[in-house]
Amino acid sequence: KVALVGVSFGGGLAISTAAEERVAKEVAFVVSVGGHGDVERVSRYLLSGHAPRPDGTTLDLPSHDYGVAVFSYEHVDDLFAADDRATATRALRAWLHEDAAGAKREASSASAEGRKKLERIFEHDSLALANELSHVFEAHREELRQVSPSTQASRVEAPVFLLHGAGDNVVPPTEAEWLAKELPNVRSVLVSPAL
Repeated sequence: KVALVGVSFGGGLAISTAAEERVAKEVAFVVSVGGHGDVERVSRYLLSGHAPRPDGTTLDLPSHDYGVAVFSYEHVDDLFAADDRATATRALRAWLHEDAAGAKREASSASAEGRKKLERIFEHDSLALANELSHVFEAHREELRQVSPSTQASRVEAPVFLLHGAGDNVVPPTEAEWLAKELPNVRSVLVSPAL
């Protein structure tokens, strides 16, 4: 048997893998470090900085701009006009590689509308992008569901160990709470300020 271990979104994908019928019997246990349960819920957190908990309360934790930049990079075709897509892709790639000067240089050759949108991403102005990104989430809801362990939780037979950083502002720690509630065989959950 094998152990599946994943970090961040890889933690959620390790859980999803354990749910797959063709490998389920071969999994001894799963360790998810900072893993997600529901990509749509995480995406909405990245826009708002508000993460719902299973008990109905909300964790208010300003989200990192990385998540919105990754989502925007993945969905350039949905967010940018055809003439700006190649420029936006280069600018966002530079931004994700922590080359702010290169990203801004690339963005300068976009149309006025494309440049404004890229600047909002660079400035982490999620509120200005929220409506547009919400439409993208809606358009890709089925894709988001397919990479969300929450939709497959009942099929995970292996023991699951959940570890999450209390200050994680990409995948909020509330995702560990959701997974603990949804998965049938969670052995331990630790949300720690040490991560």
